[in-house]
Amino acid sequence: MNDTLGDIVVREIPAHRGAMGTATLDQSRYPTILDVWDAVITWVQQNKLKMTDETVACYEIWHKDDTISIVQPFE
Repeated sequence: MNDTLGDIVVREIPAHRGAMGTATLDQSRYPTILDVWDAVITWVQQNKLKMTDETVACYEIWHKDDTISIVQPFE
């Protein structure tokens, strides 16, 4: 469910653990952003964690300061 309340978007996200990397504005442009995605996934793998098979996939959170967080859920 997504509801818009003024300029706020409310999202229901199932509870999960996730590795998160944050990119600056310069790092958030393609193809540089792929380095952040790779770093997050590599961290999960190096720590011998299993990426979740649930419907929650790796996702991005864009912030008003033009930074971006990459989140990889894991079990």
